[in-house]
Amino acid sequence: MKYFFPIIALVSLFLFVSSTNDLARPKPETSFPTLQIKAQFLKQLTQLQACLEKLNQALKIKNKKEARSIYLEARIPFKQTEFLMAYLDPQLYERSINESPLLKPKPSVANKETHHPEGFQVIDELLFEEQIDFKQLQVLTKKLNTQIERFQVRMESIRFYDALIIHAIKEALLRSFTLGITGFDTPASDNSMEDFRQTNQSILTTLLSYKGYFSSNRMAAIEAHFKAIEYTSFETFDRYGYLVRQLIPILEILEAIRVANQLETKEELNRLMLPLNSTFTNPFQADFLNISYYTNLSNSSINLAQIELGKQLFNDPILSDKLNTSCATCHNEKVAFTDQLERSMNGDKTKTTSRNAPSLNYSVYASAYFYDLRAHDLKNQFDHVIHNEKEFNSNYTAIINKLNQDPDYQQKFKSNYSQYPHPISNASINHALKSYLMSLPRFDSKFDQFVQTKTNNIPSELRQGFNLFMGKAQCATCHFPPTFSGLVPPAYADSESEVLGVLTNEDFKHPILDEDQGRINNGITKDNFDFFANSFKTVSIRNAALTAPYMHNGSIKTLEKVIEFYDLGGGLGMGLDLPHQTLPSDPLHLTPSEKKALVVFVESLTDSNY
Repeated sequence: MKYFFPIIALVSLFLFVSSTNDLARPKPETSFPTLQIKAQFLKQLTQLQACLEKLNQALKIKNKKEARSIYLEARIPFKQTEFLMAYLDPQLYERSINESPLLKPKPSVANKETHHPEGFQVIDELLFEEQIDFKQLQVLTKKLNTQIERFQVRMESIRFYDALIIHAIKEALLRSFTLGITGFDTPASDNSMEDFRQTNQSILTTLLSYKGYFSSNRMAAIEAHFKAIEYTSFETFDRYGYLVRQLIPILEILEAIRVANQLETKEELNRLMLPLNSTFTNPFQADFLNISYYTNLSNSSINLAQIELGKQLFNDPILSDKLNTSCATCHNEKVAFTDQLERSMNGDKTKTTSRNAPSLNYSVYASAYFYDLRAHDLKNQFDHVIHNEKEFNSNYTAIINKLNQDPDYQQKFKSNYSQYPHPISNASINHALKSYLMSLPRFDSKFDQFVQTKTNNIPSELRQGFNLFMGKAQCATCHFPPTFSGLVPPAYADSESEVLGVLTNEDFKHPILDEDQGRINNGITKDNFDFFANSFKTVSIRNAALTAPYMHNGSIKTLEKVIEFYDLGGGLGMGLDLPHQTLPSDPLHLTPSEKKALVVFVESLTDSNY
C-alpha cells in the first residue's frame, strides 16, 4: 500500500505549508499512523507548556535548584516534539524556540536595531550562570510558552502526511548529529546526551507507528539500530561509531522506505531549489549538498568545456589591469588554492592585500563570501576582486575588450556561449568561473572514504580526533560537518562569522588583538553593529594541512598552534577585553595526546588529489 497524499489540499494546509516552502499540498491523511503521530505530538506540546508554566513559578520564587530541575524536565517534551516543530515551522523554531544565543541585527526593519535571541538555548545559558537574572528568565520563559501555545493551536488544523514524517525524521537525525551531540544546543547545562536519548526515543516511537504498514524487515532493522546506540557520557560517546554503525544505516533504511512506498522527495513538494538533497543517506556523500543552490547554476547547464574555460580564465592574468595578476596568484591549485603567505600579494609583488587567502576547494558552499561576508553571492565576489586596486584593479569592459582580441578566447566563448547576445560578456565570464569553482569539491579525503564505506576500524588516533572535534574540543560548534565550515546545519543556508579574538602573532602570553575589525567594517549597513567587531567568517578546514598560515591575518603558523589558541579560550581567555567574543573563553584542558589526535583528524580531511 502507499501512504502519501495526492496533490490537492485544504486551504489551511496550503497557507501553512507555503510558509515552510512545501508547496505541493498533499491531501489530508487517510492512514492511521499519521493520526496517531499527530495526537501524540499535540499531547507532548501540552506537556511542554505545563513544564514551562512550572518553570515560571519556580523562577518567580527565585528557587535556583528547582528551576534548573524543572527546566531539564521541560527539555524532555521539547526534544520529543522538536523534530516536527523544526520541520513544520523552521522560522519559528530557529528565531523563537531554539535560537542561538548570539546578538543579531533585527531583520526587515528600517532602523538599525538589535535582535535579542530567545528560546531554549538562551534560557539554558542564563539559568546555569553563577548569578541568575530571574526576572529576565521569567520574561523569556513566558514568551517561549506563548509561542508554543500559538504553534499548537495552528497544528490542530494541519494535516500530517507520510512524506512529511520521513523528511522531518531525517532532518532531526542530521540535527542531533551536527548540533545536538556537539554541545551546540546546550551551552551551559551539558544536557546534550539526555537530549539525544529523548530525540531518538521520540523518533523511534513515531516510526513504530508504521509497524504493519512499512516493510517488517526494514522496521525491525531500524529498531535494532536505534536500540544499539550506547548513551555514554558527553566526553566518552563514540561519535564516529554512532555515525557509521547507526546513523548512516538508519538513513539508508528511511530512504529505502520512502522509495518503496513512493513517498515524495522534498524537492517534489517544493518549488524552490533547496541547499540539501533530500534523498541523502550519508552526510558525507559527495552530493549531500546541492551545489546548484549556492551558485544559481544547474549542473545540467554546465559542460566540461565550460569548466576548462573557467580554469583557463582563473589562471590567466588577462583579467587584471597590468596583466600580472590572476586568481591563481593568490589561490594556487597545488596548495589547496591558497598562497601560503600571511597576506596575499599581487602579481608584481608591489601590493599586499589586507588578509590571508582562504582555500577555494569548498568555498562555493556559503551564503556570503570573503572573511567579512561582504559579498552576498559569487558574482558579487568576482566583482570585488576585479575592481579592487590591490587585486585586478580592472573592470568588465576592459576585460571583455582584451578577451575579444584573443582568437583562442573568441573561439572558446563562441563555442560555449553562442546562445548569449554577446558570447564574451559579464554573464559568460561569471558562468565559466562559477563552473570551474563548482568542479573543485571532491569529498574524497581519507576521512570521507572511511565514512562513505562505513569503515568501523579506522586508525584509533584518527577516530579519537574526530570524536574530540565533535565533542570535548567544541570545534564542531563552529565548523559544522560535512564542509567543516560555518555553514549551519541542518538547513545549510546561512554562513556564520565568529569573534575569536585573533592576535597579531603567536605570543599567547602577551596577547595583542589584531587591528582588523572584520565584519563591522564590510560596508554593509546591516552588519554595522558592535557585536560584529572582530568578527570573521568561519571558513572550511578541509585541506587545512596544506593551507598554513592560519586565521584571517595569517598570524598562526601551524595547526598545533591553532589548537593551542582555541584550548586557551581565544583572545578573551587570554585576558583581552572582548565583550562580544563568541568563542567560549573557558580553557578546554586538552591533553598533549588529544591535541595530537585533533591534528591527525584535520590532516585526514585532505582531498585525495593532494
